[in-house]
Amino acid sequence: MSLLVDASVALKWFLPEVRSAAARALLDREDDLFAPDWLLIEVANCLWKQGRRGLVDPPQSRKILATVQEILHLLPSLSLAPRALELAQGLDHPVYDCLYLAAAEAAGVPLITDDRRLVAVAQKHGCEVISLG
Repeated sequence: MSLLVDASVALKWFLPEVRSAAARALLDREDDLFAPDWLLIEVANCLWKQGRRGLVDPPQSRKILATVQEILHLLPSLSLAPRALELAQGLDHPVYDCLYLAAAEAAGVPLITDDRRLVAVAQKHGCEVISLG
């Protein structure tokens, strides 16, 4: 089964958070994992924040980001942006989240997330979504 992951899932592969074990279990499966390339920016920003809190150091952060890039099949966000904007306007939800919906549509795969708000918006839109929780 192929899945589209968001940053809330990808970060749990490396950081000890609630439901990290469930996220890491995805890596043990034979699934193809997709994401918009925008995910790398979100992950990098979260790693920067974790670094400011002393939870990861710069070399760890760079290694995590590189590993995420190796694991995922990345879809170009620029080609997804018009659809993400259309979804954001129709669903009254931020474009950066709707980019995941647009990517799931484009790839024809379910979205998996640990973001409750995104689950609700995806369901409202009719996008197949799996809640990590």
